[in-house]
Amino acid sequence: LYAIRGSGTLRWDDEEIHWNTGDVIILPGGAQQQHTAGGEDGAVLWMCTNQPLLAFDNARPLPTGESTIRPAHYTRAAMMAALQHAFTQTRRNGRQARSVMFGTDEPGGGTASPGFTVALNSIPERDHQLPHRHNSAAISLVLEDRDCFSMVGDVRVPWSEFATFLTPAGEPHSHHNPTVAAAMLLIVQDGGF
Repeated sequence: LYAIRGSGTLRWDDEEIHWNTGDVIILPGGAQQQHTAGGEDGAVLWMCTNQPLLAFDNARPLPTGESTIRPAHYTRAAMMAALQHAFTQTRRNGRQARSVMFGTDEPGGGTASPGFTVALNSIPERDHQLPHRHNSAAISLVLEDRDCFSMVGDVRVPWSEFATFLTPAGEPHSHHNPTVAAAMLLIVQDGGF
């Protein structure tokens, strides 16, 4: 879940998470969720699930008592601090790090969940992310309305705030920011395994 607007409380099994605009929450399946907005103006949450894969495989999440996956809450402040730290790192290709992967301390963890990876990806001003591809599909949520765009194969995908676009597995793609401010995407991939 990504909190687009507002604040609120999420009740999952016996846990309660208080969230605000810009926070990310990762939840395992297998338990009822109850979402309550915190103010009169309500809230808007963006949700990405593995329900299509579960349905295709005729599978169900483990009951909460049997699952090792626990809810994880990432505040906007913590994500921005991690991203600022990433900017001080140099990758093996000599370029500055531009993203942070979400992880957990759960046994056997490391990624956001066994089936998903989640990342906050920043494209600096007047720059671009090099063309690349990966073995998993990527669902990208545009976090800011800028004159940015992505190239997915030969298709130019213009960005608009909170638009969502899909990059198929194996498809070459790149992200471009011709503006004078950094741009960001929240990216969910079905590549946790």
